[in-house]
Amino acid sequence: RRSRRVSEMGFGCDELGSAILAYSGRAFDDGACPSSSSKAVVQNRPGYADTSYWESRFQEADGLFDWYATYKEIQGVFADFCPASENPKVLMVGSGNSALSADMHAGGYRNIVNIDISATVVEKMATQFRDLGLEWRVMDATAMDFEDGTFDVAVDKGTVDAMMHGSDITGAEAMALCSEVWRTLRVGGLFVIVS
Repeated sequence: RRSRRVSEMGFGCDELGSAILAYSGRAFDDGACPSSSSKAVVQNRPGYADTSYWESRFQEADGLFDWYATYKEIQGVFADFCPASENPKVLMVGSGNSALSADMHAGGYRNIVNIDISATVVEKMATQFRDLGLEWRVMDATAMDFEDGTFDVAVDKGTVDAMMHGSDITGAEAMALCSEVWRTLRVGGLFVIVS
């Protein structure tokens, strides 16, 4: 997990806690961060592992949101391990309403397939980024319909975490997702997990 504090980057509050508070609608009225003695409390959200939760959330939400990190913050990983110049075929697992695919496209990645379990968000994102030539599909990441070895790179930014918040304490859903990703990656492919 990212544990870097915003204060280390010249800001005054916990980076992830502030993002969670802002996204959940509990942002501070004056835009200020909580004092250093306050802590963001993140409760277990069993709904995060439920398809109906995400469908409802994306029906109500417009705009973009990036969990954990933006492309700008993690682009070095892609540049070092799967440069755009190699034209890798990228699978974006649980793409949600993240700007990551569009930002990667701007960075030179042209072959990106986005999947999400929410038909609403897939439709919204496909419409918003229709001019980029990205592929968008409604699909369960634990039972993908891609052939073995289809992708060079798979990216998960929070989907495994969401699955781990469910009632399945065995982690079977998260393991199924990882198993499917490895199945759909070519031999030597790269699985980038931002958690």
